Amino acid sequence: MSAAIYEMRAAAIGFLLLATSLVAPAQSFLSGDSDLWKQELSRGQQLQKDGKFEQAEDAFVAALRAAEQFGPDDVRLGACLNTLALFYHSRGNSRAAEPLYNRAIETLVSSLGPDHPDVAKVLSSLSTLHLSEGRPEKARMAAERRLAIFEKHVSSDSLALVDPLNALALIDFMEKNFTEAERRQVRSLQVLRGHYPADSPEVAEALSNLGVIYAASGRYSMASNSLGQAVRIRETKEEGASVAFARDLGHLAETYADRFQYAEAESLLELSLEMREKLMTRSHPEVATAMNNLAEIHRAQGSLAEAERYFRSSLEIWEEIAGIDHLDTAVSLHNLATVMRDQRRYADAEELFARSLKAFTKQLGPGHPKVAQVAEALSEVRRRALGEDNLASRD
Repeated sequence: MSAAIYEMRAAAIGFLLLATSLVAPAQSFLSGDSDLWKQELSRGQQLQKDGKFEQAEDAFVAALRAAEQFGPDDVRLGACLNTLALFYHSRGNSRAAEPLYNRAIETLVSSLGPDHPDVAKVLSSLSTLHLSEGRPEKARMAAERRLAIFEKHVSSDSLALVDPLNALALIDFMEKNFTEAERRQVRSLQVLRGHYPADSPEVAEALSNLGVIYAASGRYSMASNSLGQAVRIRETKEEGASVAFARDLGHLAETYADRFQYAEAESLLELSLEMREKLMTRSHPEVATAMNNLAEIHRAQGSLAEAERYFRSSLEIWEEIAGIDHLDTAVSLHNLATVMRDQRRYADAEELFARSLKAFTKQLGPGHPKVAQVAEALSEVRRRALGEDNLASRD
């Protein structure tokens, strides 16, 4: 179907959340003496919890300076480097976090050895950082090194392998290496089934991830089967609506839409949107995305007025939360312009395509293929509008 629903897979990605990466290394780092480095580290953590970020940063920097007296290969220095990196990472300062993560890894390798689990923890955070910056090749290197460390310490069916496998599956997915993503996710699912009941939320999440991978690779029947299992588990085990349930319904709707089963897709998307509106604020990216996808279904069925209504609502959210020149706003403007064109409302379509073109050009640069595509769409509606004007003048 449309690229819009595909984009929901990446955006919603209830798939393989990596938030667990942002956890400080083993608390063993904090045991032993009561030196200044430890006091400052604890003080910084409390200040961060209290939302006093500038003071927390000062405390973490002070802890690092105190730990540097122990030498470049001391585990206490590694702990302070990693904690400061985590702080910057959580604050969105990737440029400051990355060199600190790298220093922490070097220090911990020197003090604990290259295969220590605490090295793997920092590698996890570094991989997450690279992925958030759109550098999957670097993310892969750190994630593969992390998995190799775990495989040396635990059995092949250990639950400790699930998160490293999921992290690599996500990287494979984002690089569109769906065969490898499937292999890792199947292995993760097998491990989970060895530890949890078949109808557990953990198994449902893995089935959902696998269904998303199948859908992305065009295997819609297999995707529908995996996602259908996940939805049935959530219906049985979860009380009422949940964000994960809403996402799975949206993903399942996609598998129907891609096989032109629009009535089924519409019903699932309506339920998914209803859940999101209950669980999230009205101005939430996932609400906007669900509205956009429902609009796509209505457009595919020729219900252009309904498509326009949902496209407009989606655009209003993106303009509010992202601004008029954001890439998501540009996509939303383009989608609404297209349905205006389909209704032969060329003046409205022209204005929306022009705004979309401006935003795409600002975000992607004038030479990007998407800019050329939108510019051509704008030219087309202008030609159509001129043709209708000429017909009207002859009449």
